[in-house]
Amino acid sequence: MASESTPAAGVSAQSEHTVELRRDVTVWGSFMWGYADVGADIYTALGLVIAAAQGAAGMAFAAAGLVYIMVGLAYTELASAYPVAGGGQYYALRGLGDSWGFVAGVALLLDYTIDIALFAVASVGYLNFFYPVIFHHEFPSPVWNFGLFGLYKPYN
Repeated sequence: MASESTPAAGVSAQSEHTVELRRDVTVWGSFMWGYADVGADIYTALGLVIAAAQGAAGMAFAAAGLVYIMVGLAYTELASAYPVAGGGQYYALRGLGDSWGFVAGVALLLDYTIDIALFAVASVGYLNFFYPVIFHHEFPSPVWNFGLFGLYKPYN
């Protein structure tokens, strides 16, 4: 007769389930993601926000920062609840079903593509300001827009 302190045959004494994610994001990829998420937005949106909010620009940035923190905390909670790769698409899939998970995945892909195009245009805008001063002739903006888009796309 087996005592109650010994486990039954074939059952481990402690059932441990560990989830381990594969590291797919390199240091360079992490830097590019951070640059796309925070760094370039400062240069593309700063003037627009100040112009639109006028005297309330500080409050607008404080509100945006608060929302940014809340979204980050929500992603932290969701990442610990669902420790699998997929991010926002997987969270929508689990919470709202297949259709909304698909919509979230497509929206994320479009977001990343639009970000690349936006940052290529913004980068060319800044280069267009400095290029004539340094090289004493006009900067070919449309050519550089497509060139930078092609350069940024593989890193997304």
